[in-house]
Amino acid sequence: MTKVFAIVVTYNGETWINTCLTSLQNSSFPVSIIVVDNHSSDSTVRIIRESFPYVQLIEKRQNLGFGKANNAGIRMALNQGAEYVFLLNQDAWIVSDALQKLISVIRVNKEYAIISPIHLSVNTNKLEWYFSTYVGPEYCDGFYSDCFLKQTQCLYSSSFINAAAWLINCEHLIKVGGFDPLFFHYGEDEDYCARVLYHGLKIGVCTDAVIVHDKTYTPYKRIATSLSANKNFALVKLKNVNCRFHVNCINCFFDLFNNALKMFFFRRFSTSWMYCKVIACMILKLPQILRSRRKSRIESAFLYV
Repeated sequence: MTKVFAIVVTYNGETWINTCLTSLQNSSFPVSIIVVDNHSSDSTVRIIRESFPYVQLIEKRQNLGFGKANNAGIRMALNQGAEYVFLLNQDAWIVSDALQKLISVIRVNKEYAIISPIHLSVNTNKLEWYFSTYVGPEYCDGFYSDCFLKQTQCLYSSSFINAAAWLINCEHLIKVGGFDPLFFHYGEDEDYCARVLYHGLKIGVCTDAVIVHDKTYTPYKRIATSLSANKNFALVKLKNVNCRFHVNCINCFFDLFNNALKMFFFRRFSTSWMYCKVIACMILKLPQILRSRRKSRIESAFLYV
């Protein structure tokens, strides 16, 4: 029997954890479940202990962030002989046959390191908003056209799919490594996808498999004026191992300076100042980013950090 481990990172997830773990429990394909809790202050851990005693629970004494917590779960799964790991967000749940279909596809398409299912919104009558942008022409060529022409294929190659639901081939995972701890929350999945492509592997979307993701859409204007979000955007650009470092620096700092000047011109001084702070932060982080880029090329990078 193929060994598949589902890894769920939790942080104050009492709203969703019962639905999430129950869906994995009811999967038509048998799956072992590992939960890594990032020091929740609500009843998440109590719910897991009382209602899901078979779940392997790792309790952290501090919030490690999404990437480092997943790395801890991945290490445990690999130590138990995992052939595939399925990363699932705490606010998502699977349709019962989703894993079965993902496994069937990834077994045949061995060049794929990551395959993601279709992400539906919580009312299940449309695509989850963020996911809908990641299957657009910029990332996933042909998907929308084929949907309109009613000739949808089972598998589409993509340059990026968010990590709300990833099935990862552990053979490739060993090669690519774990999530980079340089990212605390947001951006780590974009960085990981860039590294997958760097190693000559593929990322895919399986249209036959479905999950539901209760993700709250954040309007772009709020994201654009967020200091932490823009730091992550800049980190992703600078860290990208598929481009030369000096090219990344030129592109990243040009965009940041341009945005700062534009906001200043339109008298949005607080936003302009925010971009200036991002620039300063990225300049200070350049040596760390450069070291991280070098590590990214090594087999099993960051997996045992």
